[in-house]
Amino acid sequence: MKKILIIIGIIIGIILLDSIQALVFDNSPILKIREYYNGGDLNYKDKGILVDTYCGTNGIKDTAIKGFSYSLNYEGGNYILVDETKKIKDFAADTALEPFYADESYTYFWSCIKNKYMIVKYSDGSKELISDALEKGHIDIQTLDKFDISYIKEENFQMYKGVNDEK
Repeated sequence: MKKILIIIGIIIGIILLDSIQALVFDNSPILKIREYYNGGDLNYKDKGILVDTYCGTNGIKDTAIKGFSYSLNYEGGNYILVDETKKIKDFAADTALEPFYADESYTYFWSCIKNKYMIVKYSDGSKELISDALEKGHIDIQTLDKFDISYIKEENFQMYKGVNDEK
């Protein structure tokens, strides 16, 4: 009887840890069933034992305890970032790194030639390239992280002045 209680305790502990990590890190539970949706704002739902993770077509994820509400809106609320390549079946592009933005410390690259597919859609119906929105200051690079848009960043090379250089 004691062994059965220990096994039940371990199982409950695993379920609780899985649910807590999903809530804390706002990701999907490990023990889940994924249900896909066609149309609407919801792309898929990962059904866990105690929590569910909702992933919107805008790339926003929200993990909530079963029975509680969820939100797939970005805090700014007036735009979403979209990687149009995910909508193209068997998307293929040149594999060269494509720079799309640079600041004083880093240069940011797409993993392939796809800048024309990386879009900001505004609530008024207008659109612009993510690279243009970054240059104009409409969004910042952290916004890409919030929408789960992947990119590569490399530290900018700094030229050092030599001893004989003018100051």
